[in-house]
Amino acid sequence: MSAKINSRQAGFIAFFILLGSAVTYMPESVAGRDAWISTLLAIPVGVGILALVIRVQNMFPGRHVLEISEMVLGRALGKLANILYLGLLFILAALYLYDLMILLHSVLLYANKYYLYGVLVLASAYGVYMGVNAVARLVELLMGLIMLFLLLAFFILIACCADFSRLTPVMADLRPILAGFLYTANWPFAQASLLLMYLPLVVDLATGAKVIYRWYLIAALILIIRSVLTVAVVGKELALLSRYPLFEAFRLMRMGDFERIELFFFVLIFVCSLLALLLFYQGLALGMQKLFRLQEYRAIILPLGLLLISLSTYMFQSDLEMMFIETLLPFIMLPIHLLFPLLLFIGGKIYLKRQDKSLSAR
Repeated sequence: MSAKINSRQAGFIAFFILLGSAVTYMPESVAGRDAWISTLLAIPVGVGILALVIRVQNMFPGRHVLEISEMVLGRALGKLANILYLGLLFILAALYLYDLMILLHSVLLYANKYYLYGVLVLASAYGVYMGVNAVARLVELLMGLIMLFLLLAFFILIACCADFSRLTPVMADLRPILAGFLYTANWPFAQASLLLMYLPLVVDLATGAKVIYRWYLIAALILIIRSVLTVAVVGKELALLSRYPLFEAFRLMRMGDFERIELFFFVLIFVCSLLALLLFYQGLALGMQKLFRLQEYRAIILPLGLLLISLSTYMFQSDLEMMFIETLLPFIMLPIHLLFPLLLFIGGKIYLKRQDKSLSAR
């Protein structure tokens, strides 16, 4: 593979995979005021998946995960597992595309939805076309700026709008917390499995894995703070009813005589979400390249984009359908997120032991 990145850039990719869900990630709609508890409980699930992903890649340095799958699971079972996992990435990319389109449409009310789909896909396709190195440099360049404006947004929300009494009573009902845990474990923490597509490109993974864990946990901490502040600003009732609770919180922001400053922070949310879409789009392209044994993936970028638009258009025709589908997704996606790296880890252990035995027999 000609494209190479370092562990620091991989950590930033892990950061934006989580942070990009800050708009579409809505544990408040399930867990209410205890959304931050659900988020906290779900972190070990994501860290566990991340640990499996890194361990698998360290077992077979430089090998792509789709090659590892066919090697340790057998050609037929490995191919089936690869297709299932790439199908999962395809659905996730379509979900991000739909949510971003709805977010843009909430601001640009008179814009045609198909036009918005086209703009989002073309913007992402350009980043994918430029390659993994360009995307890694982009997330590295934006990291400091994003962190600065996130801290500024949290400070303004705490100073002007937050009422932490809205977070009480704590743990009044365990059922919403458990439902929120299941929701949050699937979206966004389990999406750490996307790193399977990027880790083969990391040149210093054996020594730099701690950096990836660190940035993943920093993003998880930001999501906890986001859940606390969202409920503290908009309250449980509005958080349950709103399509985008975080954006509603930004709409309530006031700073002196300045008004409509939420549009400034809308750009922050949009950029983070677009980066997440770009990362899933690129991960999908990398996987398809390996699955079909292509020399490069540039030829399939636009066809993949058209397929994403088609799926987003016909699968998610309204928010009501989307909400129904979202209730089913954890039971479909979470097992794949968990089982795919787990099977590779167990199969890899068995494969390496057999290799050692055959070498010692010789």
